[in-house]
Formats: sequence, C-alpha cells, structure tokens
Amino acid sequence: MIANLEENVGRLEEMLRATGLRDNTMRAGLPPHKGEVGSYPEGAVLPIAKARLRTAGTDRETPVGPDDREAVFTLTLGEGRTKMQTWFYDSANQEISGAYYVYVERH
Repeated sequence: MIANLEENVGRLEEMLRATGLRDNTMRAGLPPHKGEVGSYPEGAVLPIAKARLRTAGTDRETPVGPDDREAVFTLTLGEGRTKMQTWFYDSANQEISGAYYVYVERH
C-alpha cells in the first residue's frame, strides 16, 4: 500500500477489516455482499487480538478487543509518498491478515 499526502500533516485515524461494516466487530464473520461490480461470500470469523501498522519510520501495535469495530492509531505523517504495511494477529501472535481499509484524515 502506498500513501501519498500532498499536505504537510496527515493523521492516520483507523484500520478496518472491511469498509462500510461498522456494525460488525473486527472479529465477527462478515455478511455476504452482492454489488454492481462484484460480490463476495460470507466472511469467516477472525480471532483478531492485535493490529500493527508500519509507515513513515514508525512501527506501532494496539490491542483489539472482542467488541472493537476498528483499530485506532494516531500519528503525524509528513508530506509526500510513503509505504504503509498493516497486520492483524491472533492471541498467539500469529499473523492472520492485513487491513483491507485504512483511513487517513488531513489536518
């Protein structure tokens, strides 16, 4: 994933397993989806216990509880292109997947 910030400061707000599903927790199975462009089947329950983010020289982790709908990281990002990598881990610290959506808010 490549982030490109055109202004001096951006603040990374949240990492999500899937967009538009804030009614679901990060661990819950996801409902099937049928859209105009494509569709996907029901998603599996994932035992997400921790989220990790590496970007712009920063490597951070945050716990994910059973009722959490997002993993929130607040950090300042400088201007320009940067690489961003994300991970979700289970309670045994085994990698499950990465985040499908990351939202950055400009200030």
